[in-house]
Amino acid sequence: SAADWAEHAVIERSALIGVVAHGPALVVEEQTTTVVGAAFRAALDGEGNLVLQRRDRVEGEADHG
Repeated sequence: SAADWAEHAVIERSALIGVVAHGPALVVEEQTTTVVGAAFRAALDGEGNLVLQRRDRVEGEADHG
């Protein structure tokens, strides 16, 4: 049913350099897709790893990229 569907941003992983993506979102790359739930945000760390954090645990912190 329509209630089971949700709009998601679709973001290329390479576009996350210096950017924080707030869920719901899909982070896509050649070999995989990562689902970022509505309660999470995603960013690349200094080594290029994709890191997801619950928003409530980082509430009040500035977005870093």
